[in-house]
Amino acid sequence: MATILHQKGANGLIAEYQCAVVLNDFLQQQMFQVATDTATLNAKLQATIGRVGNELTEFQVRRALAQGQALAEHIGNALVYSPGDLGLVEFTPGIIRQSKIAVSPVGHDTNSGTSADINLFFESLGRAELNLPISLKAYGPRDISLGSKSAKAALARMFLGKPRVTDAALIHYFGEPAIEFTTLLKDFKGSAKEFYNSPQGAEFVRAYQQRKGLPPTAKVNNPFRRKEVGDYFISSRGYRPEHRFAQLYVQMFDYGITTIADDPVMVQ
Repeated sequence: MATILHQKGANGLIAEYQCAVVLNDFLQQQMFQVATDTATLNAKLQATIGRVGNELTEFQVRRALAQGQALAEHIGNALVYSPGDLGLVEFTPGIIRQSKIAVSPVGHDTNSGTSADINLFFESLGRAELNLPISLKAYGPRDISLGSKSAKAALARMFLGKPRVTDAALIHYFGEPAIEFTTLLKDFKGSAKEFYNSPQGAEFVRAYQQRKGLPPTAKVNNPFRRKEVGDYFISSRGYRPEHRFAQLYVQMFDYGITTIADDPVMVQ
């Protein structure tokens, strides 16, 4: 039976915990009511660095920490000045401050059923509790994969009010950009299968298993997120997929924001 390790990449893990630590500390400094303890979150960060940091160079660890800090500052500033940037369009900064907030890193659990990396739990916003799942994306200057469903899930949550939707539902709402968006995702996954079935893919898997000390039956963790898959797509398709992917995402996001602004029912 094949061994499958359910864990996100080392860079993402470190950035996720660093984001939680910095964000929690930032909210405390800004005099928010914070339910989580920065020291406890920092202990988890240090344990994570000790556990997966050997997969990265010293520079890459520093970069992951810097990414986590930048993301935390972006989220924190949004809570202070513009909660709508986080999808909290109906809540003013003053109302946000009235709620006790818990910061939880959740992206390390790839079996959680959610694409979120950080979850903010608001004890009371208005008259109700609220969970705000946030998917973090921080990439270095390298070829990345499009295998994650987080971008599609984020659009579904923000504009369709659902944790996940079918490709048909996404296309029905967003139109032409969604057609190319879903087609690009399918082609990327197809290219990944091509890569792993190729001689160079087989050699990558063998070297990965050897480096990790895994048996020959072990599968690659997060196979779509490997740099080698991105390199293969560029060499076989002739362009860098994440650039077009980002353009399509922005088109759909802008369309969703415009639609909400033009619909008085949706902004009530």
